[in-house]
Amino acid sequence: MEEGQLCGKTPPFKVSLSPQTFAQTFAWHLLRQRQVATALRDGLRRAGDLVARYGGEEFAAVLPESDLRGALQYADAARLAVENLAITHGSSPVAPVVTVSVGVASALPRRGGSPTELIARADQELYQAKRKGKNRVESAGD
Repeated sequence: MEEGQLCGKTPPFKVSLSPQTFAQTFAWHLLRQRQVATALRDGLRRAGDLVARYGGEEFAAVLPESDLRGALQYADAARLAVENLAITHGSSPVAPVVTVSVGVASALPRRGGSPTELIARADQELYQAKRKGKNRVESAGD
């Protein structure tokens, strides 16, 4: 992302990282990734919102026109949508179905700001959600 994109708008910029907590055969894994991606995408409300794969088993949701409250509402609805897919996950200590933990970070665009910083903050919140028991949303905002 270019600096101009960060500074060109005043709305907050959100990133949610949602790792899945399952591993099975490659075909099973790929099918489930698609189901989770669809559930996350179906919760988007604005034309500029997007969900994309980020790393191996993570997704990032970018919600440039949402405030922190809106991002948290999306994150919790997305978490619930994935849980409601009811994808069986017998080896999980968290739930009998696939769930996601979500870290949300919010920042107003500013000159010299870095998308890397925002992603790192979302990642910190993600790990906080995992430490607190998984299948939950944690956030940090400016």
